[in-house]
Amino acid sequence: MAMILGITGTIRSGKDTAANYLVSKGFTHYSLSDYIRKVVREQGLDQTDRTILQKAANELRTANGPGHLADKALEFFLPGMDYVVSSIRNPSEIQVLKRSKGFTLISIDAPLEDRYKRALSAGDKKFQAFDEFVESEQRERSNDPNGQQLHTCMDMADYYIFNPGTGTDSLRRLEQKIEELLIKLESEK
Repeated sequence: MAMILGITGTIRSGKDTAANYLVSKGFTHYSLSDYIRKVVREQGLDQTDRTILQKAANELRTANGPGHLADKALEFFLPGMDYVVSSIRNPSEIQVLKRSKGFTLISIDAPLEDRYKRALSAGDKKFQAFDEFVESEQRERSNDPNGQQLHTCMDMADYYIFNPGTGTDSLRRLEQKIEELLIKLESEK
């Protein structure tokens, strides 16, 4: 049976790193944010502005239902293939993905200070000040049924990965945790 691993978590917690590691293991990556970026690009808006992306995602969910982004992802999935789905920020997206056999949700988190350091070391120009970083994350913790409800998504996870630190050691530990989880999931098939 094919696996579909969903990844949710806080900003700069290691979600993309985990997805990239899974791609190296044969998974195909689909980011719900890629679809949002496509819509924003077609509207002629800045697809690198997190506020614009958040607003567009909320508008798409309001117009098409809160699980819309996950429905769009499933349109691309082929039977028998392993997928990793990232940028899951609404509980309805999880509910849609859970309809697929083999779906498992992983939540990744790290200390706030470590995540801010990662943003700075990656040259993330969106977060010049710590307050901007915290404010952006707070916008992803709404109770709007069509908005980002990151806290609720993280609570719905089947597995939790805590990813503290920065640098190469943190990267290796995260990859090791993902590898251990893959072995566990394979043994449960």
